[in-house]
Amino acid sequence: MYSKSQLLNFFNRKKTPLVDNYLFLTYVCRLVNRKEAGWFGCQKYPKQLISRTCTSFFIVLCHFVYLILASPATAFSQTTLPQHEVINSLRNAGFENIFVKTKPDTLTVYLENRRFRFDPQGLAEAVVIIQNNVADAAGKLQLVLLQDKVAMVQVVMPMDFLENYAKGAIGDSAMMQLLDVSLDVPQLPRKATLTNSSLYKVDLPVLLTWNAKFGNFSNPVESNINIIPELNTTLAKGLTLKAQVIIPVQNDFYFVSERKTVRPGNITLNQFVSLADNFYVNITAGTFNKNRAGGNIELKQLLAEGRVGIGANVGYTRYYSFTGIETEFYDELPYLTALLTAEYRYNPYDLIARMQVGNFLFNTPAIRFELMRQFGEVQIGFMALATNDDFDGGFRFVIPLPPRKYTRIRFFRLRPADNFAWEYRAKGFPQNGVTYNTGYNLTDMLLDYNPDFIKKRLIIELKTQLNK
Repeated sequence: MYSKSQLLNFFNRKKTPLVDNYLFLTYVCRLVNRKEAGWFGCQKYPKQLISRTCTSFFIVLCHFVYLILASPATAFSQTTLPQHEVINSLRNAGFENIFVKTKPDTLTVYLENRRFRFDPQGLAEAVVIIQNNVADAAGKLQLVLLQDKVAMVQVVMPMDFLENYAKGAIGDSAMMQLLDVSLDVPQLPRKATLTNSSLYKVDLPVLLTWNAKFGNFSNPVESNINIIPELNTTLAKGLTLKAQVIIPVQNDFYFVSERKTVRPGNITLNQFVSLADNFYVNITAGTFNKNRAGGNIELKQLLAEGRVGIGANVGYTRYYSFTGIETEFYDELPYLTALLTAEYRYNPYDLIARMQVGNFLFNTPAIRFELMRQFGEVQIGFMALATNDDFDGGFRFVIPLPPRKYTRIRFFRLRPADNFAWEYRAKGFPQNGVTYNTGYNLTDMLLDYNPDFIKKRLIIELKTQLNK
């Protein structure tokens, strides 16, 4: 049994353990039936005059005091955390599929970024917005980044992370230690009510493609330029629809009539699924480039927090042509493609070594090796390809296109493509060791969600935000 002095200490303590609160409640309720009730000012009343009404009053009072003491200062609650302010601020900033939930010592925020071209920049913007709205709260922030409503990566940090860095309380090395980025993410609750849902909104990036061939003495550079508006919309969790229109702008070496006409491009339906243990599935059906139509399945398993990856790609396609004109890829035979992929990422330099082996398009067994490095949003890589009767090599690069920040999507948005990608092969455009492009590349997509890459780029973006 606690003494009176011990009981008074409950009111003077800022943080009261849960077990102490229960003892406190039990003690006060028992006082009602003891002579110690006189300590509460009831000593002038005989014990038998304490009615049930008085007993009920004390019990209600004790419950009220318990509820106050049971919430430590570091815990989040509906009354102390401005959830609506966080949600409204993120929505006004253009983030989609926002969902916020709280539990003791942790604020969890789900969101999808289609406002900023580079996800680490979007994450940094979200962190600043959230911490400005909960500046006085303690505990941790768990930020989960979505793609088409599928959780991809999570970032966990102390709520006072930015404040302490701005004050100089922590340095760069401490930032790396305090920031935890992981692929082991909790998916959205099934019945979660999302703010600013991305469903059925139309995003229309305009792609630019350029093919070139070198070596003709009379015409040293032959090229083909197309502008491709691409409709993108989300139909359900992980389910997306894409539809392209190819508009020829300039053409030096494609002499077939189809290449000179406005025509449909890729029209595809894609289902992306994230399973346990960092296992991903991507299923695509529709019309692809190189005049192929059919279905394709990609499987990918990431190990060691994204440093090691193994995967497989299986597809079955047939020839198609919207114009009915025979093209350079005319081949009415159906083809089965089957590829195995293995890759390793050296995190200190964001260097990726990748090997693909299997049956490429047009029944060509081949091995492709690629060495690539990420410099933020820029990718530069070299490749080598070997088949039964041929050898080829070349390079590939990806560069971002402005702007870094897009307009918000209400129902429809027109914008430039995120980036421009180009691959050069020493032997021009042979059909050996090639494959079709479905518009979805699981391997390339997961590069940008590597935890170490996200952490390093997020810290850079956060410093940029603080220096504004």
